[in-house]
Amino acid sequence: PQSQMAHDWIGPADPSSNLRPIKFRVPTGESAAEERLRQLRADTQKWNQEFWSNHNQQFNKEKADFIRSWLEKEDFKSVHTDGDKRMPPAEDMSEFYRTFLTEHQHGQLQYQREWYKRNLYIIYLSFRVKMFQLVSKVLMRR
Repeated sequence: PQSQMAHDWIGPADPSSNLRPIKFRVPTGESAAEERLRQLRADTQKWNQEFWSNHNQQFNKEKADFIRSWLEKEDFKSVHTDGDKRMPPAEDMSEFYRTFLTEHQHGQLQYQREWYKRNLYIIYLSFRVKMFQLVSKVLMRR
């Protein structure tokens, strides 16, 4: 159970998002502020996971479509006679990357704004939790 964990657990990278999932520890006697912080961190992790899974899936699909189109345009088979996969030259791939980034710029900006908002709020809540813990420690010593 999460309440018996001594620390947060970090897992291996997810194959679709490339993010490492975190299993957050639920401390015994967790305060309302600590719970709120933990839930916000978990929600942010889930939101990040969904965004990057969708983004990477879209990127891989568009990249595969681009390579397939390039092979058809150049009238190449997908595998060279020596067994190596044929790939577009670096200049063509560079153009694909530039186009992909340009076409998805708005979504990236929205993601970045939301990411900053969430992280600033996490920092704010973390500060509040730590201050509450510090004040509680000082008062208990008296």
